Amino acid sequence: MFSFKKMTYFFAFIFIFYLIICILLYIFQERIFFLPQYLEDDYIFRYSDSFEEIYIENNNKDDKLHALWFKNKQKKSEKVILYFHGNGGSLDSWGSISNNFTKLGYDILMIDYRTYGKSRGKLSEKKLFNDAKLSFQFLKNHYQEQNMTIYGRSIGTGIATYLASETKPKRLILETPYYNFHSLVTHHAPILPAFLLLRYSFSSNKYLKKVSCPVYIFHGTEDKTIPYKFGKQLANAIPAQNFITIEYGNHNNLSSYPYYQQKLKEILD
Repeated sequence: MFSFKKMTYFFAFIFIFYLIICILLYIFQERIFFLPQYLEDDYIFRYSDSFEEIYIENNNKDDKLHALWFKNKQKKSEKVILYFHGNGGSLDSWGSISNNFTKLGYDILMIDYRTYGKSRGKLSEKKLFNDAKLSFQFLKNHYQEQNMTIYGRSIGTGIATYLASETKPKRLILETPYYNFHSLVTHHAPILPAFLLLRYSFSSNKYLKKVSCPVYIFHGTEDKTIPYKFGKQLANAIPAQNFITIEYGNHNNLSSYPYYQQKLKEILD
Protein backbone atom coordinates (compact mmCIF):
# COMPACT_ATOMS: atom_id res chain seq x y z
CA MET A 1 0.00 0.00 0.00
CA PHE A 2 1.05 3.57 -0.66
CA SER A 3 1.91 5.60 2.41
CA PHE A 4 0.71 9.19 2.64
CA LYS A 5 4.29 10.38 2.06
CA LYS A 6 4.66 8.27 -1.07
CA MET A 7 1.33 9.48 -2.41
CA THR A 8 2.45 13.06 -1.83
CA TYR A 9 5.65 12.42 -3.79
CA PHE A 10 3.66 10.72 -6.54
CA PHE A 11 1.23 13.62 -7.01
CA ALA A 12 4.08 16.12 -6.78
CA PHE A 13 5.85 14.25 -9.56
CA ILE A 14 2.68 14.25 -11.68
CA PHE A 15 2.23 18.00 -11.10
CA ILE A 16 5.84 18.78 -12.00
CA PHE A 17 5.63 16.62 -15.10
CA TYR A 18 2.40 18.38 -16.12
CA LEU A 19 4.02 21.77 -15.52
CA ILE A 20 7.01 20.81 -17.67
CA ILE A 21 4.69 19.77 -20.52
CA CYS A 22 2.90 23.13 -20.29
CA ILE A 23 6.19 25.05 -20.32
CA LEU A 24 7.48 23.06 -23.30
CA LEU A 25 4.27 23.74 -25.24
CA TYR A 26 4.51 27.45 -24.50
CA ILE A 27 8.18 27.71 -25.49
CA PHE A 28 8.21 25.38 -28.50
CA GLN A 29 4.72 25.87 -29.93
CA GLU A 30 6.05 27.16 -33.26
CA ARG A 31 8.01 23.92 -33.69
CA ILE A 32 4.93 21.87 -32.77
CA PHE A 33 2.33 23.58 -34.94
CA PHE A 34 4.45 24.79 -37.87
CA LEU A 35 6.40 22.19 -39.84
CA PRO A 36 8.27 24.14 -42.53
CA GLN A 37 10.53 22.88 -45.28
CA TYR A 38 13.50 25.23 -45.70
CA LEU A 39 14.67 25.98 -49.25
CA GLU A 40 17.89 27.66 -50.31
CA ASP A 41 17.52 30.99 -52.11
CA ASP A 42 18.74 29.48 -55.39
CA TYR A 43 16.36 26.51 -55.30
CA ILE A 44 14.65 25.95 -58.68
CA PHE A 45 10.94 25.11 -58.78
CA ARG A 46 9.58 22.88 -61.54
CA TYR A 47 5.87 22.87 -62.33
CA SER A 48 3.87 22.26 -65.49
CA ASP A 49 1.86 25.46 -64.97
CA SER A 50 3.66 28.63 -65.96
CA PHE A 51 4.57 30.75 -62.95
CA GLU A 52 6.54 33.75 -61.80
CA GLU A 53 8.68 33.62 -58.67
CA ILE A 54 8.32 36.82 -56.65
CA TYR A 55 9.18 38.44 -53.34
CA ILE A 56 6.53 40.68 -51.79
CA GLU A 57 7.87 43.84 -50.15
CA ASN A 58 7.39 43.79 -46.37
CA ASN A 59 9.50 46.81 -45.34
CA ASN A 60 11.87 44.83 -43.13
CA LYS A 61 15.34 43.99 -44.39
CA ASP A 62 15.54 40.87 -42.20
CA ASP A 63 12.27 39.40 -43.51
CA LYS A 64 11.47 37.96 -46.93
CA LEU A 65 8.00 36.99 -48.15
CA HIS A 66 8.34 34.58 -51.05
CA ALA A 67 5.53 33.53 -53.39
CA LEU A 68 4.76 31.72 -56.63
CA TRP A 69 2.38 33.45 -59.02
CA PHE A 70 0.83 30.84 -61.30
CA LYS A 71 -0.83 31.92 -64.55
CA ASN A 72 -3.58 30.02 -66.34
CA LYS A 73 -2.70 28.80 -69.82
CA GLN A 74 -5.77 30.08 -71.67
CA LYS A 75 -5.34 33.86 -71.67
CA LYS A 76 -4.55 36.80 -69.43
CA SER A 77 -6.92 36.32 -66.53
CA GLU A 78 -8.83 38.95 -64.59
CA LYS A 79 -9.55 36.41 -61.82
CA VAL A 80 -7.13 35.29 -59.13
CA ILE A 81 -6.94 33.03 -56.07
CA LEU A 82 -4.86 34.04 -53.04
CA TYR A 83 -3.99 30.70 -51.44
CA PHE A 84 -2.88 30.04 -47.85
CA HIS A 85 -1.57 26.51 -47.46
CA GLY A 86 -1.35 24.05 -44.54
CA ASN A 87 1.24 23.80 -41.78
CA GLY A 88 3.72 21.41 -43.41
CA GLY A 89 6.15 21.59 -46.32
CA SER A 90 6.70 24.56 -48.63
CA LEU A 91 5.77 25.78 -52.10
CA ASP A 92 7.98 22.99 -53.41
CA SER A 93 5.06 20.64 -52.70
CA TRP A 94 2.05 22.93 -52.37
CA GLY A 95 2.51 24.38 -55.85
CA SER A 96 1.30 21.10 -57.34
CA ILE A 97 -2.33 21.99 -56.55
CA SER A 98 -2.22 25.08 -58.78
CA ASN A 99 -3.77 23.15 -61.66
CA ASN A 100 -7.03 22.80 -59.71
CA PHE A 101 -7.49 26.53 -60.28
CA THR A 102 -5.58 27.40 -63.45
CA LYS A 103 -7.63 24.87 -65.44
CA LEU A 104 -10.72 26.88 -64.45
CA GLY A 105 -9.23 30.08 -65.88
CA TYR A 106 -7.82 31.49 -62.65
CA ASP A 107 -4.38 32.77 -61.78
CA ILE A 108 -3.21 31.82 -58.29
CA LEU A 109 -0.77 33.43 -55.87
CA MET A 110 0.64 31.10 -53.21
CA ILE A 111 2.83 32.46 -50.43
CA ASP A 112 5.17 30.59 -48.12
CA TYR A 113 4.84 31.64 -44.49
CA ARG A 114 7.86 32.90 -42.57
CA THR A 115 10.46 30.12 -42.08
CA TYR A 116 8.87 28.15 -44.96
CA GLY A 117 10.64 27.66 -48.28
CA LYS A 118 12.47 30.84 -49.26
CA SER A 119 10.50 33.08 -46.89
CA ARG A 120 12.39 34.38 -43.89
CA GLY A 121 11.56 36.06 -40.61
CA LYS A 122 10.25 35.27 -37.15
CA LEU A 123 6.81 33.69 -36.81
CA SER A 124 3.96 35.32 -34.92
CA GLU A 125 0.23 35.58 -35.48
CA LYS A 126 0.44 39.33 -35.99
CA LYS A 127 3.20 38.99 -38.59
CA LEU A 128 1.37 36.22 -40.44
CA PHE A 129 -1.69 38.44 -40.66
CA ASN A 130 0.39 41.38 -41.85
CA ASP A 131 2.03 39.22 -44.54
CA ALA A 132 -1.43 38.17 -45.68
CA LYS A 133 -2.46 41.82 -46.03
CA LEU A 134 0.70 42.60 -48.01
CA SER A 135 -0.05 39.70 -50.36
CA PHE A 136 -3.58 40.95 -50.90
CA GLN A 137 -2.31 44.47 -51.55
CA PHE A 138 0.18 43.12 -54.09
CA LEU A 139 -2.65 41.44 -56.00
CA LYS A 140 -4.75 44.60 -55.90
CA ASN A 141 -2.07 46.21 -58.08
CA HIS A 142 -2.87 43.63 -60.78
CA TYR A 143 -6.51 42.58 -60.28
CA GLN A 144 -9.72 44.21 -59.16
CA GLU A 145 -10.63 43.36 -55.57
CA GLN A 146 -14.06 42.05 -56.59
CA ASN A 147 -12.33 39.45 -58.80
CA MET A 148 -10.14 38.09 -56.01
CA THR A 149 -10.89 34.85 -54.14
CA ILE A 150 -9.25 34.05 -50.81
CA TYR A 151 -8.64 30.35 -50.20
CA GLY A 152 -7.42 28.81 -46.93
CA ARG A 153 -6.37 25.23 -46.27
CA SER A 154 -6.04 23.73 -42.75
CA ILE A 155 -3.97 26.11 -40.59
CA GLY A 156 -4.23 28.65 -43.43
CA THR A 157 -8.01 28.90 -42.93
CA GLY A 158 -7.53 31.14 -39.89
CA ILE A 159 -5.27 33.48 -41.85
CA ALA A 160 -7.62 33.47 -44.84
CA THR A 161 -10.68 34.22 -42.69
CA TYR A 162 -8.92 37.08 -40.93
CA LEU A 163 -7.89 38.59 -44.27
CA ALA A 164 -11.42 38.27 -45.68
CA SER A 165 -12.73 40.10 -42.60
CA GLU A 166 -10.41 43.02 -43.35
CA THR A 167 -10.96 43.21 -47.12
CA LYS A 168 -13.71 42.89 -49.75
CA PRO A 169 -12.92 39.83 -51.90
CA LYS A 170 -15.42 38.13 -54.17
CA ARG A 171 -15.55 34.99 -52.02
CA LEU A 172 -13.82 33.05 -49.24
CA ILE A 173 -13.21 29.30 -49.57
CA LEU A 174 -12.08 27.24 -46.57
CA GLU A 175 -10.85 23.66 -46.80
CA THR A 176 -10.74 21.59 -43.58
CA PRO A 177 -11.06 24.60 -41.22
CA TYR A 178 -11.11 24.75 -37.43
CA TYR A 179 -13.56 26.78 -35.34
CA ASN A 180 -10.64 28.46 -33.62
CA PHE A 181 -7.15 27.29 -32.73
CA HIS A 182 -7.79 27.03 -29.00
CA SER A 183 -10.66 24.58 -29.43
CA LEU A 184 -8.63 22.48 -31.87
CA VAL A 185 -5.65 22.16 -29.51
CA THR A 186 -8.00 21.42 -26.61
CA HIS A 187 -9.54 18.62 -28.67
CA HIS A 188 -6.15 16.96 -29.16
CA ALA A 189 -4.79 17.76 -25.69
CA PRO A 190 -7.81 18.22 -23.39
CA ILE A 191 -5.75 18.28 -20.18
CA LEU A 192 -3.72 21.32 -21.26
CA PRO A 193 -4.98 24.92 -20.69
CA ALA A 194 -4.68 25.98 -24.32
CA PHE A 195 -6.25 29.39 -23.67
CA LEU A 196 -3.35 30.22 -21.33
CA LEU A 197 -0.48 28.70 -23.28
CA LEU A 198 -1.11 29.52 -26.94
CA ARG A 199 0.24 32.63 -28.62
CA TYR A 200 -1.91 31.81 -31.66
CA SER A 201 -5.68 32.11 -31.44
CA PHE A 202 -6.67 32.10 -35.14
CA SER A 203 -10.23 32.90 -34.05
CA SER A 204 -11.99 32.12 -37.31
CA ASN A 205 -15.38 32.07 -35.58
CA LYS A 206 -14.92 35.73 -34.60
CA TYR A 207 -13.40 36.89 -37.88
CA LEU A 208 -16.19 35.24 -39.85
CA LYS A 209 -18.76 37.60 -38.36
CA LYS A 210 -17.06 40.50 -40.19
CA VAL A 211 -16.78 38.73 -43.55
CA SER A 212 -19.17 40.26 -46.07
CA CYS A 213 -18.53 37.99 -49.08
CA PRO A 214 -19.97 34.49 -49.71
CA VAL A 215 -18.21 31.76 -47.68
CA TYR A 216 -17.76 28.16 -48.83
CA ILE A 217 -16.49 25.40 -46.56
CA PHE A 218 -15.18 21.95 -47.60
CA HIS A 219 -14.73 19.24 -44.98
CA GLY A 220 -14.27 15.48 -45.03
CA THR A 221 -16.17 13.22 -42.65
CA GLU A 222 -13.06 11.15 -41.81
CA ASP A 223 -10.74 14.04 -40.99
CA LYS A 224 -8.76 13.12 -37.86
CA THR A 225 -6.47 16.18 -37.86
CA ILE A 226 -9.25 18.78 -37.82
CA PRO A 227 -12.41 16.76 -37.20
CA TYR A 228 -15.51 17.29 -39.34
CA LYS A 229 -17.42 18.72 -36.36
CA PHE A 230 -15.22 21.83 -36.36
CA GLY A 231 -16.01 22.68 -39.99
CA LYS A 232 -19.71 22.17 -39.27
CA GLN A 233 -19.48 24.30 -36.15
CA LEU A 234 -17.80 27.10 -38.09
CA ALA A 235 -20.45 26.93 -40.82
CA ASN A 236 -23.17 27.25 -38.20
CA ALA A 237 -21.56 30.48 -36.99
CA ILE A 238 -22.72 32.33 -40.11
CA PRO A 239 -26.34 32.83 -41.25
CA ALA A 240 -25.92 31.85 -44.92
CA GLN A 241 -23.75 28.76 -45.04
CA ASN A 242 -22.39 26.88 -48.04
CA PHE A 243 -21.07 23.79 -46.29
CA ILE A 244 -19.86 21.00 -48.57
CA THR A 245 -19.42 17.55 -47.06
CA ILE A 246 -16.97 15.15 -48.68
CA GLU A 247 -18.07 11.70 -47.53
CA TYR A 248 -15.12 9.57 -46.34
CA GLY A 249 -12.68 12.38 -47.13
CA ASN A 250 -9.78 12.87 -44.75
CA HIS A 251 -7.56 15.86 -44.03
CA ASN A 252 -5.28 15.61 -47.05
CA ASN A 253 -7.24 14.06 -49.91
CA LEU A 254 -10.34 16.16 -50.61
CA SER A 255 -9.10 17.32 -54.02
CA SER A 256 -8.94 13.68 -55.17
CA TYR A 257 -12.74 13.37 -54.92
CA PRO A 258 -14.77 14.14 -58.06
CA TYR A 259 -17.43 15.80 -55.86
CA TYR A 260 -14.84 18.30 -54.60
CA GLN A 261 -13.78 19.11 -58.16
CA GLN A 262 -17.40 19.45 -59.22
CA LYS A 263 -18.34 21.79 -56.40
CA LEU A 264 -15.14 23.84 -56.77
CA LYS A 265 -15.93 24.35 -60.45
CA GLU A 266 -19.50 25.42 -59.60
CA ILE A 267 -18.26 27.91 -57.02
CA LEU A 268 -15.55 29.44 -59.22
CA ASP A 269 -17.74 29.54 -62.32
